[in-house]
Amino acid sequence: MKRIINLFTFCFLLSLVLIGCQDGSYVKKNKPLIVTTIYPYELIVKEMVDTLFTVETLLPPNASPHIWSPGPKDILKLGKADAVVSNGLGLEYNLNKTLTKISSKHIIASSFIDKKLLLSDDDHGSAAVNPHIWTSPVFLIEIVTGLSNELGKRFPENKPAIENNANRMVIEINQIANKIKLEKEQYPDAAIVTLHDAFAYYFNYFNIDFVGSVQPTAGKDPAPRQLQELADHIKTKKIKAIFIEPQMNPKPAEILAQELNLKVLQYDDLGTKLGAKTIADYLWLNWIKLKAGF
Repeated sequence: MKRIINLFTFCFLLSLVLIGCQDGSYVKKNKPLIVTTIYPYELIVKEMVDTLFTVETLLPPNASPHIWSPGPKDILKLGKADAVVSNGLGLEYNLNKTLTKISSKHIIASSFIDKKLLLSDDDHGSAAVNPHIWTSPVFLIEIVTGLSNELGKRFPENKPAIENNANRMVIEINQIANKIKLEKEQYPDAAIVTLHDAFAYYFNYFNIDFVGSVQPTAGKDPAPRQLQELADHIKTKKIKAIFIEPQMNPKPAEILAQELNLKVLQYDDLGTKLGAKTIADYLWLNWIKLKAGF
């Protein structure tokens, strides 16, 4: 009798589970996946979509987009994504073929920027432009607005939340930019040298004199003549430090700094080591690092 009761109880519980599965109450619904090529866009998209989506960055934390190439797992991740956000402008050169194959779900952040406002880039020849657009507060606002509109079209059920978050982000970016401008007034002659020309838009916006970079081309050592010219500018401008990025080999900058008795400091154009929670934090935390070298 006891065995019959236990069997009946088991069947009853099983029927509840099956009914629950049918009406969806026991079915785990996966969130849409958005993959970004570099970390700054993860910061932007995560803040914009909040917990409604899963957001992941393709590029490993210590890699440079200029030289990194995707492996089979990376290509598989792009294929599984519901949307992919890249920078464009040649930054993810080794991803171009893969991104072309998924064009229907590919969003290019630089498509929201007026190309007439872009700076030329010595890294990639006279016809190229500097691709580091996420470092400019002006461009960030355009990118946030553009991504909000695009994601709202692709995921209309989440459009109101996305737009509300985007509007808040624009306010935060403006507030932080104004705060940095105010502090910058304390350093009227601020000038800087970096390992790689990754922050030109940031320097341009905040009126920081960009003297030059140790590597005119990312990942490639400069010619002796180029180093000598940079050294002369450093002495003229009374530069105190050379700034390196965590994703790049610091050796060329360290050698020059040692020869000229300069400090070696670090900023983070990709933001993977900053601990930033938002893209406004990214702007502010990099400012804190940069002003230590003025």
